[in-house]
Amino acid sequence: MAAERIAVIVKEIKYWKENRLLPETYCDYLLALYTNGEAFSEEADNNIKIRQWTVLDVTHLILSLLMIPFSLLVLYFTEFASVLQLGILLLFFSYLVWIMNYFRKIGHPYLHVPLIASLLVLLLFTTFISKLILDSNMLQITVLISNFIYWFIVSKQRKIKYLQIISILAIIFTLLYTGFLYL
Repeated sequence: MAAERIAVIVKEIKYWKENRLLPETYCDYLLALYTNGEAFSEEADNNIKIRQWTVLDVTHLILSLLMIPFSLLVLYFTEFASVLQLGILLLFFSYLVWIMNYFRKIGHPYLHVPLIASLLVLLLFTTFISKLILDSNMLQITVLISNFIYWFIVSKQRKIKYLQIISILAIIFTLLYTGFLYL
């Protein structure tokens, strides 16, 4: 009777671990406790998991990539009211942030795709707002440089080398353009 009871408990703990109802370290501890360390060694071998691609993952990746041309389409090739254009861009941006958090949660290897797309949509959003508020070149340049500084901060946080390089080059290019603009 005790062996059946322990088997049921071990099965429950494995269920909790698979569905993340308890932290993994707690589940490992409980498994080691109830199985005297035998099941724990089996779990250590199976700890490396290969992530399978799903249709949902591919769909989210494709939609993330399509948000950039859709944003350009909404801004430059439609005659919607400015408020509606901003609302659509905000909707695109929030979708990309949601996808980014979803990919981070499941440990998706292509987390960079929605991150880069969201940064580009944010750049379009902020430059469009600044152009609506005040049609000034200095405001546009300030918004561009602040966006690129934000890109650099995000790239430092997430340790993304290519985004660091792109943000530095974008800042340099913007400053050079500003210098040539006001000569």
